[in-house]
Amino acid sequence: MLVDFETGKSKKLTTDKCTICNAPDPEIPTTLGASFCETCWILMAAGDEDELDKRMVWD
Repeated sequence: MLVDFETGKSKKLTTDKCTICNAPDPEIPTTLGASFCETCWILMAAGDEDELDKRMVWD
């Protein structure tokens, strides 16, 4: 589960859409029960937290 400690919002890991931006049909599944689109995966690999924050959808 992902949690935004500033707002108190949380998000469960999912395999049917990108865990970060909710894009349908994510390309990259993980063994942790989460899936990601290619863009979010590249941003995570690069450690670009600012861009990931911009892409994060808490709904």
